Amino acid sequence: MKKTFIALVSLILTAQFVKAEPGMIAKKDGKKINCEILNVDAVGTIEYEENKFKSKAKPGDYLYAKVSKVPTDYANAEKLAKAGNYQNAVSALDAVYASKYRFLGYELPCLYWKAFCLEKLGKDADAVKILKDIQSAGQPADKTLDSLYYDSKKLLASIYVKQNKYDDAYPILTELGNSSNDSLAAYSFNMRGEILNKQGKKKEAVLKYMITALLFPKNVPERADSLVNIVAILKEQNDNRAIKFEEMLKADYPDKVK
Repeated sequence: MKKTFIALVSLILTAQFVKAEPGMIAKKDGKKINCEILNVDAVGTIEYEENKFKSKAKPGDYLYAKVSKVPTDYANAEKLAKAGNYQNAVSALDAVYASKYRFLGYELPCLYWKAFCLEKLGKDADAVKILKDIQSAGQPADKTLDSLYYDSKKLLASIYVKQNKYDDAYPILTELGNSSNDSLAAYSFNMRGEILNKQGKKKEAVLKYMITALLFPKNVPERADSLVNIVAILKEQNDNRAIKFEEMLKADYPDKVK
């Protein structure tokens, strides 16, 4: 009788945590399974239902899996991070990471935003550890996560530059500079300009910023930053070219003019 009671309690507790959610599992054989995700265990084995048939996918069987709807807990955690509530965001992100959603598309987002918050809290060493782990894991199989993956590279490079660890930053900046993505390439040139500026090499810094300002289109966000930096350095150097670039800044990005 006692064993039966314990078994029933266990079954009830387990059922409380099983919530079917629509999702997709990308198998290693190339097949993508649209299904109802029933549960995920602690190592990433997914129990799912497809066409009324239940099955399991072990970690070695699939490239990635994701739920169709953004989990509320994750959405709230990201909102906290973006609002500047960094400490509470870290706690919320840790909770999501500890849940089944780590295996359902939210491992990288949780890690990136946690690193972002830690850097804002002045915990650079902890942020760097997470960001290096992201890089070690490699580019995600789920291409919808590419943007966050490259954001993690940018954040890691920026921390290295802040710490004057230029030898660590340069390999990342070289990779980004060779990207076909204009924003990533422009970011690389801007960060090289920042390094040169910090080293007191003002003329060389301006030349790096000018690459972004003169070669990239207006819709690249980093272009506005490059113009701001060009104007600041040229004014500091009493260089008359500051007038020309300030006019360009006013025409293209009036909200950036102080």
